[in-house]
Amino acid sequence: MIQSIIGFYPCNSLQRIHDFYHDILGLELYKDQGKCRIYKSKSGGIGFCNHLPRQPSGNIICFVVDSEKQVDDWFEKLNYLGVEILAKPVRKEEFSIYQFFAFDPEGNKIEFQCFLNERSDV
Repeated sequence: MIQSIIGFYPCNSLQRIHDFYHDILGLELYKDQGKCRIYKSKSGGIGFCNHLPRQPSGNIICFVVDSEKQVDDWFEKLNYLGVEILAKPVRKEEFSIYQFFAFDPEGNKIEFQCFLNERSDV
């Protein structure tokens, strides 16, 4: 049985990644492997490696929260900290979500979203 999922992404600066994902987003540093760092949340993990080649992609790192208020709170926090945000939070009825997109310090597209009318324990 699969215990958890970790998605890996290339980066240039592990310190810049740490400052964002650990210090700002509050993810726990699970493993520091020198060239890779893995951060975890309650239901999965995300890793960044400075030895992987950077290539343009359509990947999105999505953070699922429990409510529209939490999406708005993250929007306000990231906006206050000067994080590049693409647009204000919006409802996407087609997908039954409330969300916004931003970029992490390495240019990876991130999304904060909640599922409307249901629990968010993916």
